[in-house]
Amino acid sequence: MDSHTIITVLAIGLLVLIGLLWIVWKFFFKLFKYFVIALMVTIAGTGGYFYRMRSYRDPALGKHAYLTENGKYLGIVEASGEDNQRGKVWLIRPPGRYPLMYSKSRVTLKDKREIEKEPKEGTSPTPSASPSASPKKGKR
Repeated sequence: MDSHTIITVLAIGLLVLIGLLWIVWKFFFKLFKYFVIALMVTIAGTGGYFYRMRSYRDPALGKHAYLTENGKYLGIVEASGEDNQRGKVWLIRPPGRYPLMYSKSRVTLKDKREIEKEPKEGTSPTPSASPSASPKKGKR
């Protein structure tokens, strides 16, 4: 084969390759546009679904509440809200009762309940001096 034939075959091959690439690019670009649109719609729909389905949970819900002044156990936090008189409040359910409303500034929250030490069975509490235990002095 002479050089003129090789150059002609290479030129024809190059033109065919360029034509095929051009056709594939045109076809791919049309599909690519629809693929990008479908992908954007899918992402937006998925995001909207998860946004609507996720439930916002306050991290304080389920914690144990104690009065700030004296450390008295109040109960378990069920909800939070706002009251016209008290401001921001916790809705707290004491054991065996209906929920009560406490101002957030008066309540301390803890993860675990601290059970106070109770006297064991069989032991008597230690006597303490109290005004009622002393004998009364009366007029004679």
